[in-house]
Amino acid sequence: EIGVFMIKKKQFEDLLEELSEYITNPDDTLKVISSGIVSLDIILGTGGIPLGRFIELFGPPASGKSTIAMTIVGEFLKADDRFVLYCDAEQGLSESFISYFITPELRERFLLLQPGTLEESLMICEKAINSKSCSLVILDSIGSLVPQAVLKNNLGDSHVAVLSRIFTQFLQRNMSNARINECTFIGINQVRADFGSYIKSFSTPGGFAWKHLITLGIELKFPSMIKQGDNKIGQNTPIVIKKNKL
Repeated sequence: EIGVFMIKKKQFEDLLEELSEYITNPDDTLKVISSGIVSLDIILGTGGIPLGRFIELFGPPASGKSTIAMTIVGEFLKADDRFVLYCDAEQGLSESFISYFITPELRERFLLLQPGTLEESLMICEKAINSKSCSLVILDSIGSLVPQAVLKNNLGDSHVAVLSRIFTQFLQRNMSNARINECTFIGINQVRADFGSYIKSFSTPGGFAWKHLITLGIELKFPSMIKQGDNKIGQNTPIVIKKNKL
C-alpha cells in the first residue's frame, strides 16, 4: 500500500510540474485600476475594476452608462501606459463629450471606432484584446449591434438569436486571451422589457453565455434629478452589483 501511494504521489508531482505554467492563485494575480468613482470601488470589494475580466454595465436610458464608462477610461489611461479602445456601435460619442474625461496628453492613447455591424464590432474588439497593447476595451452597446444579415435581408425577415449566437462565439474565443493579456472588456448593455411576465421585469441582450461568463455585473437604476432651484444640475444614479466573482 505504501508503494502504491508513493507511485501515485510521484505521478501527481509530475502532473503538477507539467501544469505549473497554468496554475495561478487568483488572490495573488488580481490587479485592479480605480473606476474613478469612490463609492463604486468600495461596493465592488476589490478597490477598482479588475484587469483581464469581462464586465457588464447595464441600465435604462440616460442612467449614466456612457458617463461611468468614460470615467473608467480616464482612470485606465492614467494608470496604465497601454491604449484604450472604445467601440461606439451606437455612434453616439462626440469629441466634446470625450474631452470632459480625457486630457489632451492622454487622448493619443484613446481609440474611438464606430463600426457599422455586429461582426465588424466584435472583430475590432477581438484584435484589440489579442494585440497585448490595450488595457481596456469597451463595447457600447451590445443591444445596439446590428448583424450583417439584418442589413442584407428584407425588412420583416426573422433573425432569431443571431446576436446571441455570434456574441457567444466571440466570448469563447477571447475569454482566455483577455485574462492572459490583462485586457479588461466592458460590455455596455441596454435593457429590454420582459413581455408576458406578471411583474415588471427587464433583461439584457447577449444570451445566457454572456451572463454566465462575466466576472462583474453592474446595474444602474433609474436616476433621480438633482435640482438647484428650478435648474437640473445633475442626477443621483443608484448602482447595484448584480454579480461579483471577486
